[in-house]
Amino acid sequence: QFLYFIGVERISVMPVPVRGPAFERGETLCDVPAMAAGMGLQASVFAEAEAVMRRVYDRRAEASRAGGRKVGVVLAYTSNMVSSGLREVFAFMINAGHVDAVISTAGGLEEDIIKCLGHTLVGDFTLQGKALRQASLNRVGNLLIPNDNYVHFEDFFVPVLKELHLEQCATQCAAGTTEPSTILHRAGRKLVEAPGVPVHSIDDSVTAACYRKGVPAFCPAFTDGSMGDMLFFYNINNKGMVVDPMSDERKLRALMSS
Repeated sequence: QFLYFIGVERISVMPVPVRGPAFERGETLCDVPAMAAGMGLQASVFAEAEAVMRRVYDRRAEASRAGGRKVGVVLAYTSNMVSSGLREVFAFMINAGHVDAVISTAGGLEEDIIKCLGHTLVGDFTLQGKALRQASLNRVGNLLIPNDNYVHFEDFFVPVLKELHLEQCATQCAAGTTEPSTILHRAGRKLVEAPGVPVHSIDDSVTAACYRKGVPAFCPAFTDGSMGDMLFFYNINNKGMVVDPMSDERKLRALMSS
């Protein structure tokens, strides 16, 4: 570890020299992941993520061998990550049994379902917002989502709300609420069993993977997105649909203490 002084400030720097693959000496693309820590910029961040996952797997394996308390893994991510190709990585982790719970924003779950109903496209960071709006395209950085995808999502999601609302009405008043995790579980079931709308692929869906593997998906800010808009407008004509996020708070606390 090297120490550098700038004025009176001491800066600690790890002794990892920057170096990329030397293809002329026989190194190949297969060697790149192992070298990522020393490549700098986002490659080093990738190496840090790999190191975290290795520690997780090692601790889970150690706990399993010792017959002790299970090491739980909660996967948390933001919506732009699932809009990108990381979505497929997350779905693989859930399907492979490496995740015990998911926490995300409203966009992080609804964008996953939307990608089952229509494609997200690669655009460019420099595209002008006005032109995109006129072309009925929405932007997430350099990714583009056609307006039609959100129309398909509404056709998919509103029946989920109707189904749960009917179940609420059939219960006693004291129990007549629904938590976001239940809505998302029901959406996953609908994707897998009877989507009711054209679906081009659910194999890489986080929501579908959570349903299949029994992994709860939590969304503390459930109303902060398209799902919240639909819940609001649904309640204008269908009074009484109640979503209680505090029930999920209790579920999550129980999960983390188990």
